[in-house]
Amino acid sequence: MNTSSGTTWMQQIVKCLQTRGYPEREDKTLGELYPWFEEMSQDKADRMPSPRILKCHSPYHMVAKGSTPDTKCKYIHIVRNPKDVCVSQYHHFKAFWEYEYKGEFAEFLDLFLNGQAECGSWFDFVRSWSECSENVLQMSYEDMKENPAQAIQSAADFIGLECSDEIIKLTVEKSSFAAMKKDKAANMTWMNNLRHDNAVP
Repeated sequence: MNTSSGTTWMQQIVKCLQTRGYPEREDKTLGELYPWFEEMSQDKADRMPSPRILKCHSPYHMVAKGSTPDTKCKYIHIVRNPKDVCVSQYHHFKAFWEYEYKGEFAEFLDLFLNGQAECGSWFDFVRSWSECSENVLQMSYEDMKENPAQAIQSAADFIGLECSDEIIKLTVEKSSFAAMKKDKAANMTWMNNLRHDNAVP
């Protein structure tokens, strides 16, 4: 999915589902549990136990598909209102020193609209995923916020995890913004060395 669209949130949801509602039992960070597809070597992928769960910000034509029914990849794609994506990306660019971005929002908006921000054109990116249906669960960030329990149940069904109402309830609670902000394995504080000193995670 595109950046600033709920990738970390979905990682936490999957972690909660895999730990049956108790993510605190797994002390690895989300980044360690679910590494970047774009940074994954074939050797590292081969060493990961199946089913492998990865994070990616690539358009559909650039991701692995699998060559047989047994190796077909599944993807959860979340779409978020592009206005909110743009604002979130702007703060992301300002926070991390590697981008070296010092402009104002109006300048960033031009970059975003012209496909020069992270992931290129938001419109082309979303279209690449929205036009495919095979093995892709399409979700809306706004729908997830409005009815998290329903969204979590859909994700669980899609990845093949049977979950009780109690597990869904715990996942809603522990994947909430308030809970994730306190969770050192989920709040991205392990990336503080890449942020400007005054940036907030």
